[in-house]
Amino acid sequence: QKKIKMEQDWKQLGHGRYMEITDTKEFFNAAKKSSRMIVHFYRSVTPRCEIVDAHFEKLCQTHLESKFVKIDAEKSPYLVEKL
Repeated sequence: QKKIKMEQDWKQLGHGRYMEITDTKEFFNAAKKSSRMIVHFYRSVTPRCEIVDAHFEKLCQTHLESKFVKIDAEKSPYLVEKL
């Protein structure tokens, strides 16, 4: 029953979905709320990024303990440099 409660809490935080984060503030807010976060820094001109996206779409549904997000590397130079 504890596991069910945790899964519900994670889903409320956006776990189980693969979402795009558009700015630095949104990234840090998401990182504060989730203890585990997998981040894909992508470039729209790189075909391999689409492959990673497809895999993360599947993984996020089976790994609710982690939040899966993607960030456009070209639009977020601060995060790319600092992380």
